[in-house]
Amino acid sequence: MELQILERIGNAYYALGDMDRSAEHYRAIATLAAQAGLLADQAETLIRWAHPAESIPFFLRAIELDPNFVSAYVTLSRIYSNLGDANRAKEYATLAYERREQAGARDRLSITYLYHYEVTGDQPRATETLENWKQAFPEEFRPVNSLTLIHNFLGQFERAIQEGLEAVRRNPSHGYPYSNLSRAYRGMGRFDDARKVSERAVALNIETLPTRCLLYQIAVLAGDKEAEARHVAWGRDRPREFDMVGARAQVAGHSGKIRAARELYEEAALMSELRNLAIVGTGHLAWATWMEWACGNTEAALRGARRVLARNPSYDARLRVALTLAMTGTASDAAAIACEMSRTNPEHTFINSILVPIVRAGIELSGKQPERAIEHLRVVAPYELGFVAALAPIYLRGQSYLLNGSGHEAAQEFQRILDHRGTDPFSPFHAVAPLALARAHAMAGDVVGGLQAYERFFAGWADADPDVPVMLEAREEYSRLGQRRPPCAADH
Repeated sequence: MELQILERIGNAYYALGDMDRSAEHYRAIATLAAQAGLLADQAETLIRWAHPAESIPFFLRAIELDPNFVSAYVTLSRIYSNLGDANRAKEYATLAYERREQAGARDRLSITYLYHYEVTGDQPRATETLENWKQAFPEEFRPVNSLTLIHNFLGQFERAIQEGLEAVRRNPSHGYPYSNLSRAYRGMGRFDDARKVSERAVALNIETLPTRCLLYQIAVLAGDKEAEARHVAWGRDRPREFDMVGARAQVAGHSGKIRAARELYEEAALMSELRNLAIVGTGHLAWATWMEWACGNTEAALRGARRVLARNPSYDARLRVALTLAMTGTASDAAAIACEMSRTNPEHTFINSILVPIVRAGIELSGKQPERAIEHLRVVAPYELGFVAALAPIYLRGQSYLLNGSGHEAAQEFQRILDHRGTDPFSPFHAVAPLALARAHAMAGDVVGGLQAYERFFAGWADADPDVPVMLEAREEYSRLGQRRPPCAADH
């Protein structure tokens, strides 16, 4: 009873933003549990509750009390990974791996998977370990849930759906399988199925904040203002509220409301910092640089990239702003980051098969070498619809074809972005894809198709800030193309 009371008080302080008092109570939980011989039991209880961010001080105190408490290191790695703090996730996965011989067979599989997922980044080896774990423990949901996650990141959505359904079957009372399965359906463009799975989690009162973010996205797509507001309200004062604010920032940017989006990205970053997760906020700021670059705010994008690099970002944020640097005139700095990341992470799938080739393609594109850019993007092709790639390689390939004068090929790439919105429904690349498609049609001599694509872009940006560079360019281009409109055929 006393442990439960301390936990509720700790949660309340966390919701109020008082991290010190929240941590004080969670550390007290660990101390009291250890004195009562209940440390492992209490840890297992918190593990079953989906690794809430509030419980981090408990597990930090637990390993102070017992430096060989292996499951505490594993749990900390998972919590930080789910929050987006790759650096600390890697740190605790390494510490768990160093102690793996003290664990049982099941936990050794879990630790080995986590080590390859977080530390080496070798996703094929991580996947192989998960398959072994899945077969050895046929009722355990974690391996199939983690397989769903990896397949989503790599764009293998059909496999993700299969594993996600199995994860829900194995544990229908945990929120993570529903979250990952719904995102797999979204990746396939099956938005209605994604909504149904997420709503099932809500009905069971086991939804995660990412689940609510997905429901928020679907509500925006459906134009359901009441549902939008309901999901945003649910996220207030939650441990990961900053992710909901980040989702709102992306929605604002997608419709050209750049000033509002900037404010929301800043709010997400500040919220993260107040929860001792500055690196998570840095990730939101990195995504903001893609918005600025895509909508033509070159100077703002460059300033944002420099700011991110000054905040000691994770590999993901570092490489995303490296692409921003490449596309805003500082290709040498981008090349240095790409080389360093590849050199220090030789086995990392996300780095070497997705993010570094994207950066190198951007470098070649900025140097007016479209054929070389396209060659680098061949490496990414198997994963370019996944959540890590986030539509960037398709957009860069389309821009390369435009630079090469290949309008038809460029149009096919930009149309693919529009056809695969589920990968990232409010991506800045999806936002400007109709404009890029219009330019491709115009280059190919399809005046009518070009005008229609421009009009689609204007409709999506009807409430956009009036001074966004790509909007100003689009209006001028539309006017010039309109003068080439073919005369209508006479009636007979």
